Amino acid sequence: MKTSTFLFSFLLILILANASIDDTCKQVADPKHYDFCISTLKSNSNAKTDDKRALASVVTDLTIEAYKKTQSRIEELKKNEAYNNDQQLALSLCEDLYKTSIPKLEQAKPKLQKAIPRYSKGGVAGTTKSLTTGMDHVSMCIDACNKSGAASLLEKENQECLNLVILASNLIERATRG
Repeated sequence: MKTSTFLFSFLLILILANASIDDTCKQVADPKHYDFCISTLKSNSNAKTDDKRALASVVTDLTIEAYKKTQSRIEELKKNEAYNNDQQLALSLCEDLYKTSIPKLEQAKPKLQKAIPRYSKGGVAGTTKSLTTGMDHVSMCIDACNKSGAASLLEKENQECLNLVILASNLIERATRG
């Protein structure tokens, strides 16, 4: 009997967690980013909550991780001498942009923890500014890659970083509205 009660409780929690994620994604993601929101939150065990502040923190961590992976990928790509000068310059620009973004995104975490519980506009503004800078840097990298003919080199990585930073920003905005 205890086993069946445990299984029922576990399944109920799992269903409610998935419902919360679905509801959250409906609130914070536009239709274009809805599937990304669902897959991102459902794939992370720390995202099984409807607390948007906690979710914003989880997604900010994922964003930082994705930026670091992209920076590493850029470093690997730059070693390939088959790319022309314009492509190498685009990769160098992207590398600088990602290097600059990572510390700014890392600064967003403590601001996020302090800002949202008190609905502090200054803290929220600082957090969203860090995320917006990261978003702008990805857009600049995408533009540089497109102009150099190297768009496909970082297409997947740039898109993932952009989607994550948009999701984190939307979660923070929603959390501050209550």
